[in-house]
Amino acid sequence: MPGGLAPSYAPWFGDPSLWLKPGLPVFIKGRGPLLTDVDGNEFIDFVCAHGTALLGHADDRVTAALSKAASKGVAFGAACDLETRLAELFVGRYPGVDLVRLVNTPVEALNLAVLLARHTSGRRRLLLAHGYEISGLDALHPDTNQEHDSLVRVSYNRISDFERALKQHAASLAAVLIEPVGVSAGLIPTADGFLPSLRELCDRYHVLLVFDETATGFRLGSGGAAGRFGVRPDLTVHGPLIGGGMPLSACAGRREVMRLAGDQNLLVQWPPASNNLLALSAGMTTLQVLTEAEVYQTLDAFVSHLKGGLQAAAKHAGIDLQINRATGMLSAFFSSRPVTEAGAKMTDMNTYALFHAHMLEHGIYLPPSPLAPWFLSTAHTAEHIDRTIDAAHEALRLIAGADANPPASEQP
Repeated sequence: MPGGLAPSYAPWFGDPSLWLKPGLPVFIKGRGPLLTDVDGNEFIDFVCAHGTALLGHADDRVTAALSKAASKGVAFGAACDLETRLAELFVGRYPGVDLVRLVNTPVEALNLAVLLARHTSGRRRLLLAHGYEISGLDALHPDTNQEHDSLVRVSYNRISDFERALKQHAASLAAVLIEPVGVSAGLIPTADGFLPSLRELCDRYHVLLVFDETATGFRLGSGGAAGRFGVRPDLTVHGPLIGGGMPLSACAGRREVMRLAGDQNLLVQWPPASNNLLALSAGMTTLQVLTEAEVYQTLDAFVSHLKGGLQAAAKHAGIDLQINRATGMLSAFFSSRPVTEAGAKMTDMNTYALFHAHMLEHGIYLPPSPLAPWFLSTAHTAEHIDRTIDAAHEALRLIAGADANPPASEQP
């Protein structure tokens, strides 16, 4: 493979001498919140298949559903009842959604959302926040390939910047495309009142509002971001979490926008992912489990405990560390200032590289990139969180060069 690893596992650190690619473990199996490498070593996993393994690895309920589905075939190239049932479950859970189109990948879902927005509005440009990565999006101008031809960028969480851009560019804007909780440049929680104000501005200037929930999905709550924040987008994009980690994604939204996805004279044919019985079965099982309110209460409690423990470890070591959190995920920034927007790239990447290496030695697998959020699963337990906090104390002590041994599992 080019570079020796798949791109999603390649580290991104400031100093190439600190890159961990040669030392990253090669995993052969996962169970619950644990990964096992080729040498039999176990690691507590905070990557969780880039957040898609919300129930953990090899969840018994999901594997049972997969086994049952596999006995009936994998895909037919024709309609099946599971796609209708999953669509009904999705529409019933996500507020403001009337229709949903199931596709293979988040990139396909995102491109479909952009295509629908452009045909609905008759405009081309998109308004995005700085730091929001859109790799694979067919939004660039086909001739010049210059981003400024199709995209307008402003600062995340700054509603005044969005208002100014909407007022200036409304005549050419098809949609505001935004992550309801920022994850592309590290986890950036949405500011209070930001999303409701953005909804009002989009209505005022007749511009569609599109939520990119490929990473957050139903992780934020049983009703997605719309249910969590009480703001209904015109379109929403979801990733493989809705397929239980398998290759399934979705574009959904209001009927008057989504109906164009059924116009075969207007839009291209999208790959027939919706009749893959394995992905559909895993998705049905996952979303059914996520109707339980205690799932999100537990995730919130564990993330809160982990955040407090990491902050205590950093304080003990005398290292600047900022923690941003949301339901079931957090980001650790080695920075002296709070991180509220694209300034996430100001984090000390070299320190994170050392931290990652020390945590790996203690059996904790973190995202190789400092700008990727840590994801928890429902399979994590209090013991896994305490072990992680203990490892962080030791890792940060070594980085700081401290001599004193920190207290084990110091409580936040």
